[in-house]
Amino acid sequence: MPEAGKGKKTPMLHLCSKRFKERIHPETEVKAYTTCKEATLFVNGKKISTQKADSMHRVTWNITLRKGSNSIRVTANGGLQEETLWVLK
Repeated sequence: MPEAGKGKKTPMLHLCSKRFKERIHPETEVKAYTTCKEATLFVNGKKISTQKADSMHRVTWNITLRKGSNSIRVTANGGLQEETLWVLK
């Protein structure tokens, strides 16, 4: 664990809006925050793309959900991962 004040960052990844599981619009934005340089999005097991984090540590993708269940997973730094299941009504 890095010592406080030493300028080292503990790798972090957070997938936003993962609690809002029910979706009504197929076109939606996936947003994550990370201290890593980049993150990768997977939707329903398929790799969508890897994006570089911006100056606010944000990574975003615009995707189209399929009707029913959609597995959303974001990975970073080789081992960090956040995931959720969104359901398009």
